[in-house]
This record gives sequence, structure tokens and C-alpha cells, in this order.
Amino acid sequence: MNFRPGWVFFGYLFCGLLALASCQNDSQIAQPPIISSKPIELQIDFNGHGENKQFPVSWSNGVTAFSCLKQLEASGKLTVDSKGSGSQTLLTAIDGLENRWSAGDNWVFTVNDRLGDRSSAVFDLRPGDRLIWRFGKYKPD
Repeated sequence: MNFRPGWVFFGYLFCGLLALASCQNDSQIAQPPIISSKPIELQIDFNGHGENKQFPVSWSNGVTAFSCLKQLEASGKLTVDSKGSGSQTLLTAIDGLENRWSAGDNWVFTVNDRLGDRSSAVFDLRPGDRLIWRFGKYKPD
């Protein structure tokens, strides 16, 4: 058999691309979520506009201050209204109590007694965190 150098090059190139593609597919296999037995302690403070609520919320990788509320909504324990998506998500109401915007009180969250410094939808939580959603004035530290 008579092989041409160009065909050998393309053969090696094809094998290399095939190997690279198989490596990328292996790295994209979905990993199971990491779950902790230590739940997030979630409190909702209606500040006199309703009965306060408290829930343990299961922690797993990627749980955010906003997704905790959505978990409770999915289980029928409360209702949540919001607008926007991703880092632009804004909570607008919990159980029908709506933000009053510049005219008054709004839903504000703290984690371990520290005021949230970004959208609740991208504020990742850790096992055992204490998350409080309070209807009140935004008061930066």
C-alpha cells in the first residue's frame, strides 16, 4: 500500500478531534447535586402586616435567597411574585404583601444578619445559613 503524507495528517487530525470531543462529553455529564443535612433557616417577617412565618429549607448546591422562596411556593406554603430574571430578579410580593417602592416599605433580605448586597436570585447560600426576608425600609450598613 502506498500512503500519502497528507492522508496520514488528516487521519491523525480526525483521531485527535474525536478524542477531544469524547473528553468534552465526559466533563459535561451532569453531576448529582450536593445536599447537606443542615437546612437553611428561613424567616419571613411581615413587620405587623401579617403573621410571621418560619421554615427549614433544604440546602443543595446553587440554592439562593430567592430560590428558597420558590421552593416554599412550589410546596404550597406561600406565594411569591417577582419580575426580571437572573441577576435582575426582583421580589415584588410575598403572600400578596407588595413592595411599596419609594413610597414606603419593601421586601429586604439578610443572611446571617448581613444585608444582601446583590440580587437574591444570585445570592448563594450555605448549609445552616439564617435567611430573613423582612418587609421594611432598606437600611444599608
